Amino acid sequence: DDDDDDDEPCVLIHSTPFSQILGTIQYCAPEVMRCCRGLQASYDYVCDVYSLGMTFAVMLTWCIPYSTTETSFTDVDDAVADDICNARFCSEFSKKANETLSPMAIDFLSRLLALNPSDRISLEEALDHDFLNPGRPC
Repeated sequence: DDDDDDDEPCVLIHSTPFSQILGTIQYCAPEVMRCCRGLQASYDYVCDVYSLGMTFAVMLTWCIPYSTTETSFTDVDDAVADDICNARFCSEFSKKANETLSPMAIDFLSRLLALNPSDRISLEEALDHDFLNPGRPC
């Protein structure tokens, strides 16, 4: 019976590293930009955790962390590319985040936006983070 399959979550794990550059510059992970610049051979699905963090960052601050209006990876100037490769956010974003976000929100974003992919929380850990579960009993 095909209805039994509906009870199981659909999880796609992509274990093959990517080398093609896809995505929106303002939301791209440092490793994607490093790959684009020829500084890294490939990247994997963990870049999506970073992009999720960027989405949350924009939603929570109404500010894009990187100051660029470019839409093509090849058109990004070296300064912005260097900022992305090193996860250096523009001062407007940093100021707004520090002034408006709770310590729990800052912790959540910092774990999603870790520079090193191996330091980022998993999606499962993100879903379990206190920021997404306010008032949860200890």
